[in-house]
Amino acid sequence: MRRNEYSFEVRLTFDKPVTDHTFLLRCLPACSDTQTVLEEKLDLDPEVHVTVSLDGFGNRIVCGTITGPHDHFCYHSRGIVEVDDSLRRPVPYSQKMIYAGSGELTKADARLSAAAGSLLLLTGGLSDREKADLLLGEVQNRMIYEPGLTDTHTSAARALELGRGVCQDFTHVYIVLARQIGLTARYCMGLASQEGQTHAWAEVLLDGIWQGYDPTRGCVCGENYVRLACGRDAADCPAEAGIMSGFARQKQMIQTSVTTVEVHEEQRKEEQRRQQRQQVQQ
Repeated sequence: MRRNEYSFEVRLTFDKPVTDHTFLLRCLPACSDTQTVLEEKLDLDPEVHVTVSLDGFGNRIVCGTITGPHDHFCYHSRGIVEVDDSLRRPVPYSQKMIYAGSGELTKADARLSAAAGSLLLLTGGLSDREKADLLLGEVQNRMIYEPGLTDTHTSAARALELGRGVCQDFTHVYIVLARQIGLTARYCMGLASQEGQTHAWAEVLLDGIWQGYDPTRGCVCGENYVRLACGRDAADCPAEAGIMSGFARQKQMIQTSVTTVEVHEEQRKEEQRRQQRQQVQQ
């Protein structure tokens, strides 16, 4: 069990004022069986009324509109989440079916299908967990981390063709190959320690339970990952989207951090007892 203090700050600046700016943000931590939000705060500049709801994948989304002229838009999401992987529970069959198909960025082409065909020969007698583990090394062998060559619209097929990319591309390639060899996989967007930017990783359904895999780092995800959203691929769960009126050039600055502290069971029980005493006193 780990407690993660997170910060996700984005600043958009426009060289000319814009108006009627409608935005959608996925900047709040997901609530799940393994991830509990203990504290959270969202600051917006300019200040604006927002609504919080869920999208089709169960991600928390923040929506609002800034009608007046403005030359910047900033949001800062921060708080504390507790992650306990021992609490993982089997997911319903309906959730598995959501991720059975591919998204726009994770469609297999001839190159990906050929790679998957080679993998099928290697993974014939392996368990699903062994297949998922093996895929980490396969993606690392085929991809080199290099920023600047791809963007948010780059498909898995294009990324594999380049043999280079960032965490989104590594994750897309991993997901396509996983699906091609019979695994159910989904894309996760969130925060991780030692990043400074948003991070992407995959989750594979093993024995009915989601297990995180980080193909960029070549490791199984631990409790120092804070999930903000998930989908079939990155197109389903961008951190932000929006439309506005005006002709302006936009610049974006992102800063993230995750500070992790291990929490022992006895410490957690003592905190619960203290909270109960405070409630009685109130």
